Amino acid sequence: MQIAGRVLGSACYTTSIQSPTPYLGNGGETIVLADGTVWREISYQYLYLYEYYPTVTVCPSPLCQ
Repeated sequence: MQIAGRVLGSACYTTSIQSPTPYLGNGGETIVLADGTVWREISYQYLYLYEYYPTVTVCPSPLCQ
């Protein structure tokens, strides 16, 4: 899955998805993380997923800043 967004800094960090709930993993979703950042899913691979507040690891690249 690829996600486009804007994050300050470049270190990886772990957080959880707060919205949408439940997270279904559908392409094009707008995702709000626990740290308040907002992301848009731009690419995905089909995977049946139905989870409340899944943990994610975000590793921003220079292209996101």
